[in-house]
Amino acid sequence: MKKIVRFALLLASFALLFACTTRLDDKPVSAPKAVPKANDNDRMVSRAGFISDYESWQTLGSVSSWKLAGNQAEFLLSGGQKVLVSFCADNVYRLRFNPEGDYSKDNSYAVVNRGTGPTSLKTSESAEYVELATPVLTVRVAKASCMLTALRDGKIIASDAKPLMTAGSRVVARRHIGDADKFYGFGEKAGPLLKNGESMKMWNTDAYGYTKRTDPLYMTIPFFMNAARSDSWGILFDNTWQSFFDVGREVKDELYFGASGGEMDYYFISAADPSGVLRTYASLTGTARLPPEWALGYQQSRYSYMTETEVMTLANNFRDRKIPADVLYLDIDYMNGNRSFTNNEAAFPDPSAMLARLKALGFKAVTIIDPGIKVESGYPVYDSGLAADVYLKDKSGNPAQGQVWPGTCVFPDFGKKATDAWWGAQYKTPLDQGFAAIWNDMNEPAAFNSTNGTLPLNTVHTDFGEMSLHAKMHNVYGMLMAKATLEGMDALRPDARNFVLSRAGYAGSQRYAATWTGDNSASWEHLRLNVTMVLNLGLSGIPLSGADIGGYKGNPSPELFARWMQLGAFLPFYRNHTEKGATPHEPWAFGTDIENISRSAIELRYRLLPYYYGLARDASVSGDPLVRPLFYHYPMDGESYTVEDEFLIGDSILASPAVTQGAVSRDVFFPSGTTWYDWDSGEAFEGGKSYTVETPLEKIPLYARDGAIVPLRQLEQWVGEKKENPLTLRIWPGAAGEYILYQDDGATLAYKDGGYLETKFTCSPTQAGVTVTSESVHASSSCRPRSPWFSIQLELKTRPAGVVLDGRAMKIIEGTELSTSTVCVWESGTGRLFVRIPDWNQPHRVEVKR
Repeated sequence: MKKIVRFALLLASFALLFACTTRLDDKPVSAPKAVPKANDNDRMVSRAGFISDYESWQTLGSVSSWKLAGNQAEFLLSGGQKVLVSFCADNVYRLRFNPEGDYSKDNSYAVVNRGTGPTSLKTSESAEYVELATPVLTVRVAKASCMLTALRDGKIIASDAKPLMTAGSRVVARRHIGDADKFYGFGEKAGPLLKNGESMKMWNTDAYGYTKRTDPLYMTIPFFMNAARSDSWGILFDNTWQSFFDVGREVKDELYFGASGGEMDYYFISAADPSGVLRTYASLTGTARLPPEWALGYQQSRYSYMTETEVMTLANNFRDRKIPADVLYLDIDYMNGNRSFTNNEAAFPDPSAMLARLKALGFKAVTIIDPGIKVESGYPVYDSGLAADVYLKDKSGNPAQGQVWPGTCVFPDFGKKATDAWWGAQYKTPLDQGFAAIWNDMNEPAAFNSTNGTLPLNTVHTDFGEMSLHAKMHNVYGMLMAKATLEGMDALRPDARNFVLSRAGYAGSQRYAATWTGDNSASWEHLRLNVTMVLNLGLSGIPLSGADIGGYKGNPSPELFARWMQLGAFLPFYRNHTEKGATPHEPWAFGTDIENISRSAIELRYRLLPYYYGLARDASVSGDPLVRPLFYHYPMDGESYTVEDEFLIGDSILASPAVTQGAVSRDVFFPSGTTWYDWDSGEAFEGGKSYTVETPLEKIPLYARDGAIVPLRQLEQWVGEKKENPLTLRIWPGAAGEYILYQDDGATLAYKDGGYLETKFTCSPTQAGVTVTSESVHASSSCRPRSPWFSIQLELKTRPAGVVLDGRAMKIIEGTELSTSTVCVWESGTGRLFVRIPDWNQPHRVEVKR
């Protein structure tokens, strides 16, 4: 990020290429109790170099003996090593191999729930293998090699291609790739959706202006799934060191994963389909918090809006132009000399007053916070952190230094409990001023004065009470910062639904923060990458993600910007952001036509917010992503596995954005097993086929499946603008459908105490016509809908012969909008029937006669 001034900083800090070995001042600093031994972990390893000497790697030998204790089998190998195989659930086994032989420590930053074990575990033994079987999953361990084979219902679904191997501190596992195997996930990775043939490295990296071949990027999630048509499975390789994955690139029919240090520690998940794999992964690593509803609205950012006047002009422009928006961001120029937790008093003399004015206009404000704390005596944040001894240390026990935006910086040790308390307390000022949420950036952590782009690998961190090198802790640093940020906000605002946006993270980061795909570029390539990256993030347990709309680096053409605004309207996180020096990226910056197209896209997003909010609720419960590749719900449809420029929003809506320059049409593949309807025209498309559809610049190709029930809200300029805003349930009634609508106050934690509503809607085609019912699933006296009444909208095409609401025949009025005096309206021009339902409290039944 912000590379324009980085070269100058690099020159100024060249002398600090290695960790400083002198004290920052004469204040006492405690040295690490036990500095880990430096070895071949204390260097960067390239993807090619990871297994370049593979012929010299060592296997562990054959199984000499084994024993079972509870849910865990311990295998003693002829080479003197041990391998542990345990079961977390009927469909999850875990394998551990520690080259140092020490299994006494069993900590994880990713896994928060290892389960209660299988419902039953049976063992058997033959001359060739040991077999461990739950009611779902069987694991065979070959005695000759300790290679594992997984079976489900007696069918082999996964197997090792070679034994576990080690070379020094490195560990690696190799698996067979079958002809039908298709691999997805791997976290934040550029390139194609389908990862077969790809080779990847996991190492959080500040990757400004990356391309589709750039690897690694900002976030490390060492999890992937094999989304085969049946018997899907996934693996979480829970290792925070530099790790490496090769999906048949080196050897066509082999997948390997390994790391430069630490254990071979992985969880194997078996499920009937991809959604089962992801939901099980979410049960292991936790789900995302339910965000405040405003966080799903449109958000505007820039590096940087420089003054209070500029910010207020921006806000007024949105409101005057009637372009819905909920959030404005303040980048580092808001600060005093880029120092975190300060403000530029000349440009922002009274933040509290400015934020109050923004609030009156319906805006939330978010400020950026970086982890690097400027080394400057008299800077209260630096001084208090030094006194509390909360900074990372170099090998001599001095605070480790690196160059970032403020200059020479030190970095909080987020593995230390005292650091979390100190860091969280720093947020009192911005929260008291009125900031609604926090944006954590540069938290890979990035440092400009290092050949590695981060702190020296022998920097010392606190790691579950022990001391560990940066080589081990680097990939979890961003997640631990987000955790400390969120917990600090929770302590200061215990009744609020706090929200954090973080650039870096590790497996499990969804528990603390949403993310975006970093410093992308204003190019058509990056527009397409946004789709595949967000989809794979969702398949890696990160349901709330998006991209810098318009591209962070460079200047989009008007056409590219319009298409990006249209795509962004469907991504979970919808933020426009760009770098310093770029042309303006606001929706009105490209002329009236593009402004109108952008407004239309944002308005559609705001009408769909009840649907997106329900998906966010589902994600917080089950782990299902908000946007999903086609195979997620259509795993038996072979075509769905290779489509990467379309995606499902939930299970009811198909988005097929135009992502090619100059496109006036595009081919759309419609998943089989249902009929799909154009969102605007109602044109029907048979599933299992591809059609060429027109995509003029003002057109957003969007479709709903037969039987879909989608809640819509009347247009608002920001979430909560209208005190009363009745919902409409739009229904495509050609097939049976069901939908549970979730509602709460969208802002507080009252839902955790039952303060929410759930209403079940069903649509049932009958010989006489169609029947729609509604019934309360969960009611609460503390939660009220934003309107006492709601309506249903049925896409019928032909005028019904009659409508009966709760046993009473309704008069059908043509061409009149619903109001308190009209109950049943037919729009002949669109072929839509509207029925007004008087209240939420009682069950209702609408019978439409053909």
